[in-house]
Amino acid sequence: MLTVTISRLTVIFGAVVSLGLVSALGLQRNALGELKVGGPVYSRIELEKDLVADILPPPLYVVEAYGLASEAFIHKDVTQRDLTRIDGLKKAFDGRRQFWNSANLSPALAPLVQKDLETADAFWAALTTSYFPAAKANDTTAMRATLDVLEERFHTHQQAVDELVATANAAMNETEAFAAKQDSFYSKMAMTGGVGSVLLFLVGLWYIRRRAVTPLGAFAAYMGNLAGGDYSQQVPYTERNDEIGGMARAVEVFRQAALERLRMRQEMEEARTFFRTRAS
Repeated sequence: MLTVTISRLTVIFGAVVSLGLVSALGLQRNALGELKVGGPVYSRIELEKDLVADILPPPLYVVEAYGLASEAFIHKDVTQRDLTRIDGLKKAFDGRRQFWNSANLSPALAPLVQKDLETADAFWAALTTSYFPAAKANDTTAMRATLDVLEERFHTHQQAVDELVATANAAMNETEAFAAKQDSFYSKMAMTGGVGSVLLFLVGLWYIRRRAVTPLGAFAAYMGNLAGGDYSQQVPYTERNDEIGGMARAVEVFRQAALERLRMRQEMEEARTFFRTRAS
């Protein structure tokens, strides 16, 4: 059976309190790592917000390019200006297209982004390969025919955008709710760990006081009586298996030795008294 000595009890107490404090600090560090700016949860929210920002309106939403193509057909005096602006929108689309193709999106968003990009690609293909040459050649018939194709492809793209925006907003709300839930969870766990550590500390102090401080006080009072010559009382705590028990058993040996000396002295005095009486 393991003997719980005072020194061993002190080590155990220190280890338990330290473990509680380290656990509380670990939970707080984990919470900060998860929820801090630049952390995984924040990055997910930021990515989803960027996605919605890119969709509405350009670069991933071709509504402006479609409007400019229609304006270029109706108002011939701004055709060249509108074609230049459409070319800039196409470059912006291509740049963000590369980014979103490699982005670490959730399984719910990734296929919808691909659908959005594919429908936009179909729109841009008709715009750059058919509409641009017709507009530069001032071929109104070809421009009108291409506008009919652009209208159909734009509305197909618009449906993909609407579905993607709804899903992205739902994912963003879900991520924010998850972040709030995680923050609440880690805060409660950290609080529980901190309170638990304090309680362990207080219980440990109470136990050490009960196990060591109070007995040592009583033992000191007993030693004072013993030093005053009172050998009648039994030495307390001799049954304990810790340091206090060891001291008590050692004091009991001295007490028994002192009692033996007193007994022998008393016998010698009685013998002297007996011989004096005989001699007289």
